[in-house]
Amino acid sequence: MESAPEIEIPVRIIGMVAPHAGYIYSGQICADAFRQVMNRSYDVFVILGVNHTTGGFRGISLADYESFRTPLGDIPIDETVTAELLAKCTDCVRSREVHLREHSIEVQIPFIQVLFPDAKIVPVIIHPPDPDLCARFGKILAGVLKDKKALIVISSDLSHYPDSGRSKKRNECEICAD
Repeated sequence: MESAPEIEIPVRIIGMVAPHAGYIYSGQICADAFRQVMNRSYDVFVILGVNHTTGGFRGISLADYESFRTPLGDIPIDETVTAELLAKCTDCVRSREVHLREHSIEVQIPFIQVLFPDAKIVPVIIHPPDPDLCARFGKILAGVLKDKKALIVISSDLSHYPDSGRSKKRNECEICAD
């Protein structure tokens, strides 16, 4: 598969959407997304994932660990951003259980480790993708990140195999309907 060309984007990029299916299915699309930001400077990546594995969880879970380990090594959690979010957002909790088996965040991390080896991450699981919950969190997140070189990575399924016709007919905006 041919990779997408890098596009010169003259504005500051603060967010992107990247798929979180297995690399065999969406790795090239994820790599193409990160290619668009690879020559920029970021200190922290806030990775917004969805809950596929912890039934009954509702809210926003921030990672309850100091670093995230991949085969490429450990990447540290930005404890300053995490602490600010916990202090300012009543919807946020720290839960190791919600993150333990969740793949929507972990698929993004090796791209960050390779392209931004000194960066920190803030893994966030949001469930359900409720517009009011997301709006409250988004306002607080914007304030916390205001003076930081940060990129928000929205980890998405993008599609769960609907055909082209059904995809075009969908009216709702959703991150993941698992």
